[in-house]
Amino acid sequence: MTQNSSGLSKITEKFNTLQKARRETLENILKKVQEAREKINKEYSCRNKNVRTVKDQKNVAMNKTNKEIENIVADFEKLELEDSKGRRYKLQKPISCNKSNMLRTFRKP
Repeated sequence: MTQNSSGLSKITEKFNTLQKARRETLENILKKVQEAREKINKEYSCRNKNVRTVKDQKNVAMNKTNKEIENIVADFEKLELEDSKGRRYKLQKPISCNKSNMLRTFRKP
């Protein structure tokens, strides 16, 4: 019984470590996405004089936002976690990278 409970505690420790790291990672990613959106909104509100119509300005702003989000997702895919024993884990990328509901669902690492 003791051996089984110690194995369970190791699994629980690993799970908790991954959950905490995933939560922190998601918070960082969402913060970066929010900063990118704010930056784009600020640029959009300043009105680029080279772009003629409001619709064109919005398209330019959306293209920049999409590139920023793709860069953030690429950074996330490179991320690796290390637990207390030095083992490394890679978080898998989101199931869907839809721009509107990005980062909603993740596979279990």
